[in-house]
Amino acid sequence: MLKIVFLVDHAWTYRVESARQQLLEIPGLLIRMASLMGLPFHGEAPDPDIVDLVLDNMWKYNQTYQLSQGSAEEKVPVWYIMDEFGSQVQHSSQPTCCMAPLFYAPQQIAYSVLWPLQDLENGGKECSGIQSTKGYVMSPDMDKDQGGEEVMTLDMFLHTHQDLTCLCLSQVVSKYLEDPVLFHREEVGMVKFDIRYMVLLRSVEPLRLYSYDVFWLRFANKPFSLDHFDDYQKHYTVMNYAADVQLKQIHYDEFIPMFESQYPQYPWKQVEADIFKAFSELFQAASCRPAPYGICAYPSSRAIYAIDLMLKWDRMTEGERVIQPQILEVNFCPDCERACRYHPKFYDHMFQTLFLDQIEQCPVTQIL
Repeated sequence: MLKIVFLVDHAWTYRVESARQQLLEIPGLLIRMASLMGLPFHGEAPDPDIVDLVLDNMWKYNQTYQLSQGSAEEKVPVWYIMDEFGSQVQHSSQPTCCMAPLFYAPQQIAYSVLWPLQDLENGGKECSGIQSTKGYVMSPDMDKDQGGEEVMTLDMFLHTHQDLTCLCLSQVVSKYLEDPVLFHREEVGMVKFDIRYMVLLRSVEPLRLYSYDVFWLRFANKPFSLDHFDDYQKHYTVMNYAADVQLKQIHYDEFIPMFESQYPQYPWKQVEADIFKAFSELFQAASCRPAPYGICAYPSSRAIYAIDLMLKWDRMTEGERVIQPQILEVNFCPDCERACRYHPKFYDHMFQTLFLDQIEQCPVTQIL
């Protein structure tokens, strides 16, 4: 078999929050994307309906990569759609080729590299077994510093990927919360918000778990509605990674009376009790089996977790509307810079709770 490598161009590279603006403003982009996706398009002027169709259909063609080094802003995933050829390469359990993204440092541009796994017949289909989301920096000079990224020659690149067809990359699919509990911002309206709790694991056997009484809030900047899902400031709450975007901050002890004034039938104490119940069930499940399936019990170990959650509306069997906590993610050993900035005794409280058992001297609540 001939060892041949093909470079596939990326027709469109973007971040989700700028996708709509680029489709409307970059000459020819909307026409090309509509044609690539087989969507009807008539005329030269950007049509908002076609823009929405492209934004709905682009996830069938999207690929992604992110830098492994740099600031949090620089490591935000980048989305791209390959050119007309690359976008027609289909996934298969019996692939004829492999494909992976490559960043060519001298040109500061990304391509995808495609190489065959077997001889291809003229007119045959190209089927890819692996579309790697890990990007590589390619340099003609291995001695050059490429900012901490992985730097490879072409031979190294192909050698690294020669067994990719044996791998199966896991994907995580998250259900979108279509009916979140909203918070009224006077200057904006009803917006999404999420909450971060710091949870302290004192021991696994017995299971002893605490929550720091101070929690942190993040808010969307635009009123919530189930449309324009590419509008970052409407559907996301993390605003500290984007430049020139307002970061709304409300302290937890200011938030509680504001929440109760907006939802007087839902006292915060009860909402928080349900949140702690969810934390309890989470850690009971995580420690019910021995390592490596669960959290290992070790008498000298302690841990701090940051748990991000949202509140959503649900209904009991009898039809009563209730607030249900929805855990989004759990971060082990989280960044506590903001906690220390606003609460200088934060780590004093952590160590007093985790190592000295001085619970009564700290703003913590025992969950288990």
